[in-house]
Amino acid sequence: MLVPHDLRLDGRRIAYGVHAPSTGRGAASVVLIHGTPSSSLIWRNVAPALVEAGYQVIAFDLLGYGASERPHPVSVDTSVSAQVPVLLGLMDFFGIDAAHLLAHDVGGAMAQRAGILHSDRVRSIALLDACSFDSWPSDRTQQQMEAGLDALIRAPADQHRKHFEEWLLSTVVDDASMRTGPLQHYLDFISGPVGQASFFQHQVAHYDHRHTSEISHRLNELGSGFITRT
Repeated sequence: MLVPHDLRLDGRRIAYGVHAPSTGRGAASVVLIHGTPSSSLIWRNVAPALVEAGYQVIAFDLLGYGASERPHPVSVDTSVSAQVPVLLGLMDFFGIDAAHLLAHDVGGAMAQRAGILHSDRVRSIALLDACSFDSWPSDRTQQQMEAGLDALIRAPADQHRKHFEEWLLSTVVDDASMRTGPLQHYLDFISGPVGQASFFQHQVAHYDHRHTSEISHRLNELGSGFITRT
């Protein structure tokens, strides 16, 4: 399990895990930042490779995601911008002055903001299929948000789970590996009495390209330590 532990940051519970090479001391740190609607499990095959390469790896579930707290009231900000202090607080907890960031999806938006607004805390950034500029959310999701999310929150549980099962399978080339791998794990966190409402309240409701658009003119400041891959 990548995130077997919990800590409290500003009173909110965050699930995390630290994975280090046997040498331990002195290893450079890599923080893994997942996206939506996934969790830290997305890094299950990446973290061991980084540890083998000699890095200390910090994995965590974003606030409102995965095994971390689903804040109440739902007005608690779990947007991309609000997650950056969670990242920095996690680094402070472990005494990490600066770290390499490996990030996916909305986690990539977080990493961009951290790299630009807190450049002294970031050694390098590698982005995978990251939210950037004004390219997100999708037109369909934007329409759903504008129409209001209450109907989706109240949708029959079986229909909700089936819809997102089909959607998650559509995002991968090898759907057989997804079915036998993380599919049910991802669905469990965004389904059920807590997960379904939380998914829309803590994730979808905060999809807003403002968090990346307002810093897009400064992306050049990230310099040569900035790597992207789609």
